[in-house]
Amino acid sequence: MSEKLTFIPASEAAEMVGVTAQTIRNLCKAKTLRYQMRTNLFYVCREDVEKYAQSISEVNKIERSIEDYKKEINKAYEQLREAKQEMQDRLEDMNMFPERIHFIKEIFLASLHNYEGKLTEREIRILAQVLEGEKLQDIAQKEQLTCGHTRQVLDKAIRRVACYSDRTKQMEATIAEQEQTIRELQEKLFTAGKSSLSVEQRDLLQQSVFDLDFPVRIWNGLKAAEIETVEDLVKHQRSDFEDIRNFGKTSLKKIDEFLAAHNLTWGMEID
Repeated sequence: MSEKLTFIPASEAAEMVGVTAQTIRNLCKAKTLRYQMRTNLFYVCREDVEKYAQSISEVNKIERSIEDYKKEINKAYEQLREAKQEMQDRLEDMNMFPERIHFIKEIFLASLHNYEGKLTEREIRILAQVLEGEKLQDIAQKEQLTCGHTRQVLDKAIRRVACYSDRTKQMEATIAEQEQTIRELQEKLFTAGKSSLSVEQRDLLQQSVFDLDFPVRIWNGLKAAEIETVEDLVKHQRSDFEDIRNFGKTSLKKIDEFLAAHNLTWGMEID
């Protein structure tokens, strides 16, 4: 029994497949699809069109799968590149580690003299030898001590260094608090008698800051703050200068001494 075929216009076949009618006609001419000519029009076998549409759908599905695989592969490559970069960064950091240790050792060796009077000569010697990388056994032999005794001396020296560093920080904090208290008292003292400026003080206020015996660094800082006279200077608060480049604590202390010497203060209100 022969197969019964249905033939449809090329335009209808094109809609089924999702292509143009010309593409359908080209497929017919290539004998991919069976067809009939009716009054110079292509009529295409519907069954062939359905099979072709199904094959196109499967091809599209495969292509989408391939695109998905490509995306996954690209993502994997990106993750691999990131992991490689992270490993390189870690390797560089590890390569820098011995150099950092060397710098720390050199800094500490250079500062050992600061602990004279705080550590014994033996403690300083043993600390220095440890920092130089010598073995505990060799150090003990040089010092004519047992390894256990040498370890005790080393531990004691380390504890003293740590304790001394803590006391230094506490002293610095105390000094900073005292300096702040002195500044506050000076400001209060000025507030109580701010209207009693002497003739010498008023003359000084009109004087150019660049005529004063200040280092060039201070002049540059005052110039950056657009300060020309002593009056311009004292109208400012001390904190106004803390963020000026190259205008550090030494410069501020120099100005503090100048103001104190002339009974002037920061933040003055000049009548």
